[in-house]
Amino acid sequence: MSGEGIKAGTVFEAGSPANVIIDKSEGYDLTVVGAHDKYEKEKPGLGPVALRVVAQAPTAVLIARELAAEKALRILIATDGSLAAEEAISLMTEYFNVELADITVMHIVETPWIHLGLEPEWFDFRGRNFDRSDPTTMLDHEIRVEAEDVIETARKRLESAGLGSEPMIVEGDPALELLSEAEKGEYDLIVLGATGISDFKHDLLGSVSIKVARDASCSVFIVKFAE
Repeated sequence: MSGEGIKAGTVFEAGSPANVIIDKSEGYDLTVVGAHDKYEKEKPGLGPVALRVVAQAPTAVLIARELAAEKALRILIATDGSLAAEEAISLMTEYFNVELADITVMHIVETPWIHLGLEPEWFDFRGRNFDRSDPTTMLDHEIRVEAEDVIETARKRLESAGLGSEPMIVEGDPALELLSEAEKGEYDLIVLGATGISDFKHDLLGSVSIKVARDASCSVFIVKFAE
């Protein structure tokens, strides 16, 4: 985050930390909390205060963890094409100085072979006899086309802010795939929206945001948006 023009003040409050932070957050655009307090900061996961803030704060929340290393900032943006995901990208460019960051835009889809225990190559194996007009195969094709559109829309939004990005489309469980990529790629920040909606199209952005905030190895920026 750029420090230019920022004025900081100090407020002292008594009471439950989580309750006070959630109550005060209504008057701010962004709430920043550590994953744990100073006595438990080395623990994995998310402390009880941070967990409640992520779940109940009405505005954007940044769960702050240490940077992976002294290198260019690496950002992993999760998108499903929803308004929440678009808002997350917009606020990221507004709140943080990411001009020199390496950015990856990731979309996770659940496809038929995930549910059937099959590998994606099963559908394209040469010589295998199957009907491509089968509803399952057609659904897979539609999902892939939609995923490419979602990624392209997110990348254009970043381009409008002068930012480049790399696309990534994977299949699997949204939270697990996001967490796995964040750790494997040594990212410093995960960006995602949260709608609170739990259905197929918005699966990435509901309770998944809590799982990611809890288990991520890096900082997580979550933007709340009611569609």
